[in-house]
Amino acid sequence: ASNKLNLKYSFSFYYDPFNVGYVAVDSLNEIIYGGRKLHTYINLLSANYLFTENMRISLVGRHYWNTGVYRKFFAITDDGSYDPNYDYSNNHDFSYNAFNIDLVYTWIFSPGSQLTFAYKNSIEDETIFSNSKFGKNFSTTLNAPQTNSLSLKLLYFLDYLYLKRKNS
Repeated sequence: ASNKLNLKYSFSFYYDPFNVGYVAVDSLNEIIYGGRKLHTYINLLSANYLFTENMRISLVGRHYWNTGVYRKFFAITDDGSYDPNYDYSNNHDFSYNAFNIDLVYTWIFSPGSQLTFAYKNSIEDETIFSNSKFGKNFSTTLNAPQTNSLSLKLLYFLDYLYLKRKNS
């Protein structure tokens, strides 16, 4: 946007028509695997602003949405191959969302020394998959429980040789 402000948006989509993954343990204590169709959407928005050459702030928002619809179920045989399991039919279709916001302020106050303040907001939500549209899914995700954290980090470069000369 300018020589001090940088904005970036990216979108990624991944499709896996038959991904094999763990499902559950059945009533006979056998591990059930399933062949599932996966759709993954990733939206990333970032903004960086330079106050001076030694002071900047960045804001990054990321939404990750992964859905899985099971098509077949399997049991593992003694030789490690998969056998179809026609008896298992529980619904394990899923929708997993992660939404993160990171705000980071950095000040380089002398060579090799900096002060960093970071605020992080994280939301994770996993539900049974429904054919909801992106807007409804995103709204539901924003209403899920959140984790917020603040951190402050100070790095200070101490020149031992300079101190040694000064005390001599």
